[in-house]
Amino acid sequence: MVCANCGRRTLRRKELPQGGADFHVLVCNNDCHTTWDRDENAALNMRLLLILQLLGRDRPAVFCRQEYGGVN
Repeated sequence: MVCANCGRRTLRRKELPQGGADFHVLVCNNDCHTTWDRDENAALNMRLLLILQLLGRDRPAVFCRQEYGGVN
């Protein structure tokens, strides 16, 4: 999952005090420490991809699938 604030693949589910995780709340483990509603973050990322497509720009590498079996 990619953080819509910093653009890094560092989002994790928010840990709950009683154990487990909240699947609708994401926290960026990068320096930005942004807390996101999962759906809001996804919508902002989709908006970014649409804008880039309309401008004829390439999709950022963080949104591209990595080749399976290749060198990372």
